[in-house]
Amino acid sequence: MSIADACFGSGTSDSEYYDCSFDGSKLAAGAPGNARFVRCSFRNVLVRELCCHKVEFIDCTFSGKFLSGYFNGSIPDDKAARLGRNKNEFRGNDFSQMEFIDIGFRTGIDLALQKLPTGSDYLYIADAPNVVAKIRRQVIEWKDLELRQNGMIVIQVLESEIEGGQQQLFLSTKRPPPKKLKKAQEIIYSMLRQM
Repeated sequence: MSIADACFGSGTSDSEYYDCSFDGSKLAAGAPGNARFVRCSFRNVLVRELCCHKVEFIDCTFSGKFLSGYFNGSIPDDKAARLGRNKNEFRGNDFSQMEFIDIGFRTGIDLALQKLPTGSDYLYIADAPNVVAKIRRQVIEWKDLELRQNGMIVIQVLESEIEGGQQQLFLSTKRPPPKKLKKAQEIIYSMLRQM
């Protein structure tokens, strides 16, 4: 199945998908709507874009390549009242065989409840608020002014995820940063790996 722009659910209640197979699909969904996927299979998929503000995933299995997108743990305030919930249930998902290029787990997804890919291309930070605060204190002391400024931009990006409610961070190094941030990001990611 190849879907150029999917909407999996609209209206004031979730569309629900139980034990469905999307195996081998090519998917893009800039606005996938409100949906709940339970025990669904997304094996060998190519996801070009998936922006999940109001989508829940429970006990689903993923493999293939995820080019860009994000999963939200909470629902934007302007949509929550109409939908009747302010959180997305997101647990028990197996992403261990998924290749993530540009991914965001945001606004309160508990990554300890997911199985994530491992390897040198990925960083998992279990206690993001404390770890990022420690790195910030070190970056602020860098002597090279330009490197320090670029380092603070990298730190601020991480802090924005934490301020949005994310307690653990999962980062992919497969998407190169803007050229001016490359050196600072490489140093900071190296520091994160050592903590």
